[in-house]
Amino acid sequence: HTPIPTATTTVIAMPTLTLEPATATPTMTAVSVTISETGGVSEVTLDRLQIAFALPPDAVNESIRLTIEVADSPPATNGFQVLNQIFTINAVTGNGAPVTQFAKPFTLTIRYNDTAVQGLDEHQLALHYWHETQQVWIAIPTTVDADNNLLTATLDHLTTFAVLQTKTDNPQWLFLPMV
Repeated sequence: HTPIPTATTTVIAMPTLTLEPATATPTMTAVSVTISETGGVSEVTLDRLQIAFALPPDAVNESIRLTIEVADSPPATNGFQVLNQIFTINAVTGNGAPVTQFAKPFTLTIRYNDTAVQGLDEHQLALHYWHETQQVWIAIPTTVDADNNLLTATLDHLTTFAVLQTKTDNPQWLFLPMV
């Protein structure tokens, strides 16, 4: 078992994100940070993605340890193209109890580099989460800032995530009955 690098974040205000332009150099495959109940922003680099996790005050009632890691056995993407890595976000309290829901939504911002999106339509990218029960990827409303290579989504739970784009050569059809 490889030790997970750690950092502690105790920011009280919700500062502006300071993500630097992403590079193509792979880095860590797992990182953990501590966020207090007063909230704050934690920024991590995970493999080829830079991820900022912004937790508002009172979203949790005690400090949590947040772990973001590349998914070991990611689910199939079934016709979607993946931007970089599929990743999982987990959190536990100080006594090790899992945290999966939050009292207030949090923001996840992902910075990518231009090389990662070659051949993709950046405006068609969206953060998705893996729905364990239904065994499908569910799109999350995502703001795309293609000029600054940023994707932003507001979430209320933790699970496995991926930035996906539907393949343009594999259209999805919806047939409606004639009335």
